[in-house]
Amino acid sequence: MRLMYHADELPTPSVTGMQLPDAFTLLSNHNLYPRVLREIEDSDIPSGTILSQTPAPSTYIKPQQSVFLVISKPAPAPRAPNWINASKKTILSQAQARNIRVKLHYLPSIYPSDHCFAQHPTPNNIVTDSTMVVYLSAGNEKPVLLPNFKQLTVREAREHLANQPIAIHTTHTSPTYAHDCEDCIIIDQRPLAGSLITLDETKPLQLNLQVIYQP
Repeated sequence: MRLMYHADELPTPSVTGMQLPDAFTLLSNHNLYPRVLREIEDSDIPSGTILSQTPAPSTYIKPQQSVFLVISKPAPAPRAPNWINASKKTILSQAQARNIRVKLHYLPSIYPSDHCFAQHPTPNNIVTDSTMVVYLSAGNEKPVLLPNFKQLTVREAREHLANQPIAIHTTHTSPTYAHDCEDCIIIDQRPLAGSLITLDETKPLQLNLQVIYQP
């Protein structure tokens, strides 16, 4: 009975480093059953590559038994962070942490020098080839038109002018109780909307807003 049912052991074939279909074929030819035990993300190795196996190569195993495989799979494509208004230093630091290559281009802009004013891909979109294109402000001494802030809240005006060399000063049309002026409505401004202004980080523009309290 022992002679009839005894199965000789054989050394486990080495499939480490092979692609999954080739490993399946080799193991099947030896009457062994391949089983995928786990997948590990690795962008530097082709997807479906055998990273390790159990039993180890050359370990004796009986036919009809399983060989458990750990294989590689691609890491999910990164999504673009929001770098609008971010400084060059911040962008390069975050890009290194996320393994994103950055191509920098300088263009004239009203944004502060060395700050991002446009990017591709746009925020939260997939970064193909792990590469992003970032447009940084080279500064701009040309006059620009001052926007119209009437009917906006003070908070909205501040958000619109974030990171701009503009200092906001508010005055009320009539005395009011102590309150948070951020929700007050702008009814007039100086300089006027449409005025040509030159933005200079060393000499912030004084923007005077006349506001009305909204309880």
